[in-house]
Amino acid sequence: MEQITINRDTLILKVKTYLAVKILFCFMSLVMFLGPLIGLILWVSDGNRFHIKFLFGMAFSYAIAYYVLRYTLWNTWGKEIIEFKENQIVHTIDFKFWKRREVYENTEIEEFGFTPFGYEEDKKGRLYIQLNGQSIITSVTIPNTDLNKLINRLENSVRFRN
Repeated sequence: MEQITINRDTLILKVKTYLAVKILFCFMSLVMFLGPLIGLILWVSDGNRFHIKFLFGMAFSYAIAYYVLRYTLWNTWGKEIIEFKENQIVHTIDFKFWKRREVYENTEIEEFGFTPFGYEEDKKGRLYIQLNGQSIITSVTIPNTDLNKLINRLENSVRFRN
């Protein structure tokens, strides 16, 4: 799977995860969403009375399940899209079903670089783009060799400089 894609003025970074991790998080999401509901149905079908505490327990479980689901979607279909437009940079984090978008207007790119992430032996890092007074730091971890190639390509390309 290609982790880095450049299309015209758009940089796409995809999350790379092991299949076992994807399966584990999908299973956890399913259990956390269906478990409380099945438990409530079994409790009531046994002839026990419904109590308001069940709703609080289900709400707490679903709140945790929501974040596990977002983490699952990020590790399964997650990607970051950075669009370099004429007067703005649009940074989108795509979870497939949710998107978070930040727009940086009237900014100039000062520097492309990377910050090390994880253990030193892994030799991985995250891309950052230094703007006038702020910076964009990606969440996708990429091998340092690929990051160096990407940074060289971005710095040498006139299209990515405003």
